[in-house]
Amino acid sequence: MWPATFGPITLTNNLNQIFDRNTSIWVEGNYIDTGRNSIKMAAQKMDENGEPVPDTNVGTYTLTSKGAHRGAEVSFELTDSTYNGPIAPAYVILSDSNFEYIGFVRFQPQIIRGEVSNPSTVGWQGKEQHAKISIKNNLPVITQNDNPSTDLFYQRTNPEKKIEQKKPSNIDVRDIKFWVNGSATGAQSLDAILNDEKIGVYRINRGKNEIIYQPSGTFVGRPQPIEFIAYGSDGHSYLGNFSQTVLGIQLQNTHDIQGVTQTSQITIISSPNEPGRPLDSNWPIDFISNGQASKQLSATKNGQTVGLYQIDPNTGTVSFAPDKNFIGQPDKVTIRVTSASGEQTNLQYQPTVDAVRPSARIAPTIGEQGQSQTSKVRITSGSDQVMARIDANHPARFIINGQVSNAEKISISGIGSYILEPSTGLVTFSPDFEYFGKPKGINIQVTDDNNTPAIATYNVTVLRHQVAQQPSPAANSGDQGVIEESPAGETVIQQPVSQQQSQPVQQPQTQQQPTPQPTPQQPVQNVAEQVPGADNTELPMLDDTNAWYMIAIALLGALSGEE
Repeated sequence: MWPATFGPITLTNNLNQIFDRNTSIWVEGNYIDTGRNSIKMAAQKMDENGEPVPDTNVGTYTLTSKGAHRGAEVSFELTDSTYNGPIAPAYVILSDSNFEYIGFVRFQPQIIRGEVSNPSTVGWQGKEQHAKISIKNNLPVITQNDNPSTDLFYQRTNPEKKIEQKKPSNIDVRDIKFWVNGSATGAQSLDAILNDEKIGVYRINRGKNEIIYQPSGTFVGRPQPIEFIAYGSDGHSYLGNFSQTVLGIQLQNTHDIQGVTQTSQITIISSPNEPGRPLDSNWPIDFISNGQASKQLSATKNGQTVGLYQIDPNTGTVSFAPDKNFIGQPDKVTIRVTSASGEQTNLQYQPTVDAVRPSARIAPTIGEQGQSQTSKVRITSGSDQVMARIDANHPARFIINGQVSNAEKISISGIGSYILEPSTGLVTFSPDFEYFGKPKGINIQVTDDNNTPAIATYNVTVLRHQVAQQPSPAANSGDQGVIEESPAGETVIQQPVSQQQSQPVQQPQTQQQPTPQPTPQQPVQNVAEQVPGADNTELPMLDDTNAWYMIAIALLGALSGEE
């Protein structure tokens, strides 16, 4: 309470007046009696040294008496709404009835310039985002620095209860316009453009002081902030900007090789160039097929099952396990994701399966007439991820007339037989004793873990003996014969006769002078030396011993006729 014995209350900007005891403070200031009168004083700017700057009025202080024993109230009004900075403080000085100094209270407003909101919103792909535009007030907030408690004035009164501070409040928004290329535009809507591509539309809702962003359905990311100008009820305008982030739920299609399970992670992304974050585990994720939701679904292609889709609801992982023999793309599958707020988003997933082609070979072999030959099927995988081997689960099999055969032995009349060990791929060829030549190769099939086949051809060559009593006719190269019925486990191929066996030429014997016959092993030139009168003409060398035998008989017959 202000004591009744106190006299004038003075409002001043100059603290030095308080300590000038030779000055009549109440005369230089303004006397307030016990009535309800008030004093007004210009508020000035303050320099860097904390001194008032003359003739720089930016507002008005008002000191109002509340009457006897009720104290006074100080208020401040900013008259220059463009000003932003410190205000020279006001001092309220109290004198007693003898006009002696008793004490003072210091007041200094802190100016807070009006500030428009710069909203930033986050929303889901395809969903509207609303930004509320507001302006904070630019009215002062009054602060007070009190005297030391030893001052007589403060020993008798509590000035904090005698002074009321004016509380801040928002400035009304009278209008909003888009700010484009440095000027305001009266357009109600504006296209959102990013990298020369339209990514949505902005609209102004003046009734609610809102700017609304409707993103394009496929856009995910962060557009450039849209600038606007807001007009306040204080008569001033404020520039601001509205920034947005469009969140999307992403599921990448996958690509892998035959027989390998593929996985893709559902993630929330805020920009295509940034990694997404996993979904919250309480977001429901389901396959949708014919209106039904499930965590597991058969993958189909043209109505046929080609694999299995599965969802891990705890991680948001979608997996596709293709059938081992499937190659290509299954039909797309629809996945529904429900956010924590209940919003639903449908995604589509379509994996691609590339073929894995193993290869196989059998080393060709060469052997003597009547000797067995052995080789082995070798298989090479088309990928490190798919095992290729020959064992009991992946046996080697003969292919006869384009069909895989379970026979482990094939016999070809007039040529020989092939024996195959299915679990090792070892193949043995045993030629008929009289056969020599190069028959058509036999085909053998092997498979990898995907049951993808690889076919190798086994080619053999049979060399005839250097000396043979009766050479057998060579079979047609490339003629594999005709398959006939045979006991289980063996296939017989009937080899057609391509030529008749040659018979040795018989010469008539002369009883008058028989000539001894040379043995097949005896060189022909020795026979010629035993014939009297025979010339020494060199005969052409022939590989066939039977041919030499026939020539020798003819020569002996001619000599006998001359005698």
